[in-house]
Amino acid sequence: MSQLIVKIREITEVLPHPNADRLEILKIDHWQTIYNKDAFKAGDQCVYFPPDTVFPEDVAEYLGILNYTSPLGKVNGIRPPGVRVRAIRLRGEESFGLVITIDALDNVMQMFPVEEDSDEPPAFLEVGSDVAFLFGVTKYTPPEPCRDGDAASPHPRFHAYTGIENIRNFGNIIQEGEEVTFTEKLHGMNARVGKIKTVDDETGDVVWEYMCGSHGVRRKEFDAKEVRSQFWNILTDPVKALLDELCNNENNVVLFGEIFGPGVQDMQYGLKGKIFRVFDLSVNMKYLGYEEKTTAFNAHSVIPVPILYRGEFSWDKVNEFTSGPTTMCDSDDAGKFKGREGIVITPVVERFDVEVGGDGRVILKSISADYHARKGGTEFQ
Repeated sequence: MSQLIVKIREITEVLPHPNADRLEILKIDHWQTIYNKDAFKAGDQCVYFPPDTVFPEDVAEYLGILNYTSPLGKVNGIRPPGVRVRAIRLRGEESFGLVITIDALDNVMQMFPVEEDSDEPPAFLEVGSDVAFLFGVTKYTPPEPCRDGDAASPHPRFHAYTGIENIRNFGNIIQEGEEVTFTEKLHGMNARVGKIKTVDDETGDVVWEYMCGSHGVRRKEFDAKEVRSQFWNILTDPVKALLDELCNNENNVVLFGEIFGPGVQDMQYGLKGKIFRVFDLSVNMKYLGYEEKTTAFNAHSVIPVPILYRGEFSWDKVNEFTSGPTTMCDSDDAGKFKGREGIVITPVVERFDVEVGGDGRVILKSISADYHARKGGTEFQ
């Protein structure tokens, strides 16, 4: 799960909206949003709230942005408190998130105590400061549906997948010209399978054990009713062969992918049944680079997610590939929403950067405004 970053930012560019005389396009770092004409000029400061920011409803009402948010989806028939910032298209142009003026921030500050003996503003009120705590906002977390399969004990070597941050929050980490791949971000549920070194509790012997699970939970193969978990169904013969070869009774191997199709999410990609597509592979908790993992996938006929682009990184390419029709099926078969969720951007050569946070791995995403704005969407993890 990516983090929530709500910063004081600078308006870098103001452009006319090509299809609306009373609106303008604001460029804020690598984000784009749409606002009323003449409200901002280049160089102005603002507070930017990215998509999936969740406001307390009274705070959203106080700021006058309630009508620009959406209620949260119901969980077990009950709607959680708060409202969610989305992305939409306004007169054909993408608008991600919301902005408020610095004056509005000052008004919010009046509800919080500051140093009484100082006339100076608090030190954190400068460009680049994260001010999420002032508004009580949180990151939207998709509801966790009831999954089949009982939970098994976690194992440290059977690790969960890297959290993927939005590239528009970390726009300078990947440099123009660096070789990258863009894969289509599929709308399903994260799954992982592995072959992991364990120790038999009774004999003390080393055992190499297959493990399967969802994003953060290891799953037992069968539940109390002897029903097999769908997370074990992806452990097919080709997947086993891949794990066996890389493991070789020496290495802990984890394969990551996505289960998607009918009954998983609202986007079914024209499928009649659930399928599994892979996107990453780690050996001894080290992710393989593009060439290594692709060679392993091909050697065992394990099918990866669609690769949309390999080449030099540029923001023009990010914007070109983020939106558009899914490549998983013909548009006529895709269902109500025919677009793609977005893209995942990965350097061809694995690397790390502390600025990303988490485990520092450089892997980023760009999400389509059309995906955010689609009707009747589900977003289970």
